[in-house]
Amino acid sequence: MKKFLNWGEAPATRVLIALCVGIAILQMLGGPRVSAFLDAWLGLTESGLRAGFWWQPVTYMFLHDASSLIPLHLLMNMFALWFAGREVERRFGLSRYLMTYFLGGILGGLTQVVLTSGSDVSLIGASAGVCAVLLAFTAIYPDMVITALLFFVLPLRVRAKYLGYLVLGTSLVMGVGGWQPGVGHFAHLGGAIVGLALAFYWGYGQGFFPAVSFLGKNAPNGRPLEPVKMEGILNKVLRHGLHTLSPDEREMLERWSRRRR
Repeated sequence: MKKFLNWGEAPATRVLIALCVGIAILQMLGGPRVSAFLDAWLGLTESGLRAGFWWQPVTYMFLHDASSLIPLHLLMNMFALWFAGREVERRFGLSRYLMTYFLGGILGGLTQVVLTSGSDVSLIGASAGVCAVLLAFTAIYPDMVITALLFFVLPLRVRAKYLGYLVLGTSLVMGVGGWQPGVGHFAHLGGAIVGLALAFYWGYGQGFFPAVSFLGKNAPNGRPLEPVKMEGILNKVLRHGLHTLSPDEREMLERWSRRRR
């Protein structure tokens, strides 16, 4: 608890977790009637969007299933957010991190609504935003060996990118197959894709996918892409000075320097 209250480290992650946990406690204390009211107004549904409840694509992320004594839905999401969110927030910075979380959550939720049109099941939970953050983490550190708890019981040591593959593949297969219809698999998939796309857009993700030519790992002349980029960065430093580098160029130079120490 003392470590969690150290707000100087990853404050946005801590605030998001505190909000989700606080609202879940409110749901549990309020009983079924309060939970039903919150689900109807704040959960994401197709009928709600048609009725003009424009806030639902954001508010649904802060509700969780509070009907059971042990709120596994909440615990799984908050564990993953605490694990990946702190590092992603540190690397992305506050604004990019919040963009990843909320854009992943919003677009993931809308993906679920569009691809399951007609069901009108209320979608709740932070899973789409958490998947966005988790896939961003796996793009930043694709080869980091992490210990994942399979089914929250079995410890499994894997490279981070394989965890990313698992989230993408499982969400797609289970969503298309219609398995566990009460789970927003397409929301998970949409959020994961958003997080991965943003990480790539901001210059991360090298090594996440296998090094095949159609993914752009090689330059047109056949030389590896990273050395070609580094050559350009070093020439820029020599001609114009270190201060002329962009943040992404500085980060690439730092990574290249660390590997050669």
